[in-house]
Amino acid sequence: MSVIASATKPLIHAIAAADAWLYSKRAERGKNHVIVFQQVRRAGLSYTLPVLYLIQPLNGGRVSLHRVDGLLDLLIANSSKSNTWKLNYARAFGLMADCATALMSKGKLKFRTFGKDFANALRSGTIQVRADGTVIDELDLFWHPRSRRTCKELLKALTRYLEKAPRSAIKNKLLQSFLGPEVVATTNMAREALIRSRQRLLSHLDTTEKTPPDRASGIIGRAPNSTNTTHRFPTAYVWPMLFEGFTSPRGGTDETAQLLAHFQILGGCRSCEPFHIWVQDVQFIEGRPVVFLHHPEESDVEGRDGKVGTRSTYLKMRHTRMSRNRLFKGKEAVGWKGLEDEKIGAVIQWLPIPGVEERVARLLVHYLSVTRPRLMKRRRALGLPDHPYLLVSSGQWDDDDSRIGAPYTRSAYYGAWGRAVGRIAKIYKDPSLKVEKKRGTTTQAGRHFYGSFLKTIGADNDLIRRCMRHLNERSQIPYTKLTPAETNEILQTAAKKGLPAGFSSIADAIASMKRKFTGDPDS
Repeated sequence: MSVIASATKPLIHAIAAADAWLYSKRAERGKNHVIVFQQVRRAGLSYTLPVLYLIQPLNGGRVSLHRVDGLLDLLIANSSKSNTWKLNYARAFGLMADCATALMSKGKLKFRTFGKDFANALRSGTIQVRADGTVIDELDLFWHPRSRRTCKELLKALTRYLEKAPRSAIKNKLLQSFLGPEVVATTNMAREALIRSRQRLLSHLDTTEKTPPDRASGIIGRAPNSTNTTHRFPTAYVWPMLFEGFTSPRGGTDETAQLLAHFQILGGCRSCEPFHIWVQDVQFIEGRPVVFLHHPEESDVEGRDGKVGTRSTYLKMRHTRMSRNRLFKGKEAVGWKGLEDEKIGAVIQWLPIPGVEERVARLLVHYLSVTRPRLMKRRRALGLPDHPYLLVSSGQWDDDDSRIGAPYTRSAYYGAWGRAVGRIAKIYKDPSLKVEKKRGTTTQAGRHFYGSFLKTIGADNDLIRRCMRHLNERSQIPYTKLTPAETNEILQTAAKKGLPAGFSSIADAIASMKRKFTGDPDS
C-alpha cells in the first residue's frame, strides 16, 4: 500500500489519506517510519493493530507512505498477544529500517557488521558529545541510549520476525522501492544467516568475548546476575501498610487503592490484574469473598438480553468501550498477561492467615455497597456514562471532573502506593522506606511477598504456581527464591545441630571432603 502526500501537511493527514483509523495520541514517529494503531479488517474480522508505515521522501517536497503488510500478517496470527508485544515488532522493524537507511546514506552499511551496528545504536544511542560540548550525530538518527531490557525485547522481536517471515514477505516491491535492492539483499542475507547458524541479534548484547571493550561496545553491558535478591515487601510492614498506609493524617482513606493493595499482597495479583475486575466478578460464598480474574476480552459475559458474548463485544456494544488491554495509550490503558483458567475465571486464593478473608470481605462489602455507589452517583449527575469495572476513581487527585467514578488508573494507584509507603516511613520513623525495587517497596513486591509466604509454610511448587495463576511451572521461582540472609540462617541452624559423626572439628570435616574430591591422602 502506498500513499503520496505533501510534506508541508502534517504526517497524520497523509496517513489519514491512506484510510487509517487514527488517534493522534496513538502514533509513534521515527525518522523514516511511523506506527499507528488502527483498525485492520481481514476475513470479515476487525483487529486494532500497530500498523507500520515506511516514509520515503520524493521530489518536490512530497513523501510516499508504504504500509508493511507482511508484518500485519504476523500480528493478526498472534492477535491474542498484548499490545506491547505487537508494538515491539513494529518498533523493531521500523528502527531497523531507519538504521539501515542511515548507514546506507553514509556509505557505512556492511552486512557482516550490520547486526552489531544496529544493536550498538539501540543500546548506546547515536548521539555523541565532543570535548567542547558540541552534540553531533553522524547518522542523523539522534537516538538516545535505551535500557538493556528494552534492547533485548526489540532485538528478540526482530529476530523472530526474520526467522518466521517467508522470503517473499521481505523481498517485495515495498522494500525495493523504499530501501533499495542493497538493503533488501542485506535483510534477506541476515535472515538466512540467522536461520543457518541459529544466531540471535541478542548475541550482540550478551557476547562473552574477553577482549577489551572499545568505545562502541557499551552494548556488552553486564550479564544478569542469577543470584539477585528477591525484592519482596518487608514482612514487618505488611500489616501497617494495609491497615494504616492508605489513611491520611486527617482520617480519610483511599479505599480503592487500599483494596487493590489487599488484592496484591494477600491475593498475589499482578499489578495489572485488578484493573480488569468487573463488579460481577465479586461473589460471596458462605461469607467468603470469591473474586474471579477473567480474560479482559475473551471471557464470556451474559448481557441484559440474556445472550452470552465476549467481554470485548459487551464493552463495545453496551458501553462503547474497548477492552483496557487494547488501549495503547491513555490513563485507562492497562496490560494483561496470560494466566491459568482466565477464560472461565481464575479465582484469587487468599493467604491462609486467620482473619484475612474476613478483612477482605469487610472491605469489599463496604466498597460495593457504599463507596462505589456514591462515586457512580456523582458520575451520573455529571452526565457521564456507566461502566462495569469494580475499581473506580474518586477524582480527588485529578482536576478533571470526568475522572470521578471512571475506571481506576495505574498512575492513580502508583501515586497512592507511594504516599502510603511515605506515611509508614513517617509513622515508624524508618527513612529507608522508599519506593524502590531494591528495597522491596514497589507494588510488584506485594506479589513477591505472597509467593514467598506460600513457600515458607511448605507449599510445593505446583501449589504455588496454581495460587499465583502462572502458566509456566518455573514462573514462580523468582517469587520464592531465598534471600542470602535466609540461606545463611538455614546453614547456621544446620551447623548448630552438630558436626557430622566422626569429626571433632569443622576443619577436620572440610579436610575429609577435600580428600574425597581430590583423592589426595595428604590434603
